[in-house]
Amino acid sequence: MWRGFILTLLIASTLWIGCGEQGEMEAREGAVFGLVRDALSGEPVAEAEVRLGDKSCMTGPDGMFRFEHVPYSPGLKLEVSAPGYETYVDEIPLDRPELELTIELTRKKGIVFGWVKDGVSKAPVPGVEVKLDGESHTTDQDGNFFFLDVPYSPDLRIEIDAPHYKPYSERVSLDKPELELSIYLERDFDEQREVEGMIAELEKLISSDDPNVIPQLKGFFSRDYRASDDENTTFVVSLGLIPKNYEDIFPCLSSVFKKYDDVRFKFSEIKAEATTAYLARAKMLLTIHVRKVDKEEEVEVDLKCTLSLKRREGDWKISGWKLDEIIEIRQ
Repeated sequence: MWRGFILTLLIASTLWIGCGEQGEMEAREGAVFGLVRDALSGEPVAEAEVRLGDKSCMTGPDGMFRFEHVPYSPGLKLEVSAPGYETYVDEIPLDRPELELTIELTRKKGIVFGWVKDGVSKAPVPGVEVKLDGESHTTDQDGNFFFLDVPYSPDLRIEIDAPHYKPYSERVSLDKPELELSIYLERDFDEQREVEGMIAELEKLISSDDPNVIPQLKGFFSRDYRASDDENTTFVVSLGLIPKNYEDIFPCLSSVFKKYDDVRFKFSEIKAEATTAYLARAKMLLTIHVRKVDKEEEVEVDLKCTLSLKRREGDWKISGWKLDEIIEIRQ
């Protein structure tokens, strides 16, 4: 009987001691504190809302937060949110007087897109490099550009340094899934002055009557040069006075210099108009004068013509030649 009584007493004592230890653990409290920072830059995130169980607080300018009197727990739900960041969710155990945490928030990401246009003509500018915080994208034929997966930021720098345009730089803020930009580039060229200078040099070389300048003359044309296939242009091409295409430049000019003793191209009333820094047209009057002394042959043709021009970084090149009207032929 005594043995059963002692066994019962031992079991009761053990249960009482166990319940006392468990109650003591449940009653214990600690402090949870730490830093909330940007996962990309490492900078502290101010005014982030930190929720721990049923408690909440805001981070200060230094990104710090602190909770006091937090009951010990094997699993406390931790949730951190801030504008422009993905919400951070975790479960943490608290079993000590102090628990220090470092929480890294990942920025939300969006798309930055738009188009680049000429500030004068408002035409799209293709083929220019757009930079956004170290990343780059080249505009397509319609002047469009886009950047994917751009982290939200209040201070993004967009830059364009395109030939023949003034440098462009702007700071923008991304705080939504999509940011559309319209960029107008300011011109840093004078197409009228540039085309007039090119035409003056072209006239000078042709009037030299020196076949040795043909390589220089060929340099005025782009590799995709082609004369128009309209009736007027085709007629003058058939006379051998202007080249049909890039491959025909050398044979055409060689023939002209061999056939005639005196060759002059006189351009006047030049009116240049650029669509962008890389495409232009120039309308003008052209008088072609050729003379062969030994046969006393002399021909002058007055024309209205249009030159199509293109370039990238260097000077304008003739990419097309159209004779709009044959005004007069004199022999």
